[in-house]
Amino acid sequence: MPRHPRLLQLASSIAEDPVNDTSVDDWASLLGMSRRSISRHFRAETGMSLVEWRQVARLQCGLEMLTAGLPVTTVAISLGYDSVSSFISLFRKLTGTTPARFAAQFAGK
Repeated sequence: MPRHPRLLQLASSIAEDPVNDTSVDDWASLLGMSRRSISRHFRAETGMSLVEWRQVARLQCGLEMLTAGLPVTTVAISLGYDSVSSFISLFRKLTGTTPARFAAQFAGK
C-alpha cells in the first residue's frame, strides 16, 4: 500500500471496490493531484501502475469468488469484465492457470 495519504485513499478505494472504474483524470480531480503526479508517485510507492493495481485488486476478488464456488462467468461479469475470455486471459497471465482449473482445486473441499 502507498504511504502518501491521498494515494492510500485511492489504493484503499480500489481494494474495497475493484469494479470501480474511476479514471485517473477523475482521481486526480478528487485528490487534488495531477494525473502525472498520481501515476509517477503511485508506481514509485507500490511498484505498479494504477491499471496493474486495479487488475490485481480484481484478481484477488475473483480468487475469493472462485474459491466460494461461483462460476467463472458470474465472477467475470461481477468484476466488470467486458467478456469472460478477457477475464480468463488476464487470470491466466497473472496466475499461470485458468480460473476453472483454480476453482477445481477448491471444489468439494
